[in-house]
Amino acid sequence: MPAVIQNTIFDTWVDFNALFTISVGTSVQLQNQGEYAIRYQEGVSQPLEDDEGVLIGDSGSFSSTPTVLSGSDQIWVRCTSPQGAILSAQVVV
Repeated sequence: MPAVIQNTIFDTWVDFNALFTISVGTSVQLQNQGEYAIRYQEGVSQPLEDDEGVLIGDSGSFSSTPTVLSGSDQIWVRCTSPQGAILSAQVVV
């Protein structure tokens, strides 16, 4: 079973693949373990607007564990709060 990797995400868009050292196009399960929502967006460039992307609810939310399918574009993530949130990722095999 692949390792779970964690990083704290703040309120600016960051390149998920570079931050987590996971190759673009790899299937990965994301989990928000923080108090604030996180957004993720697939695309070749950083999103222009803060409200773009799919919302990953806080740790108590039903929508806190989406899976990005293999073959996806680069993944961009940001927290909706400047206080940040912990994002976990695990490669799906």
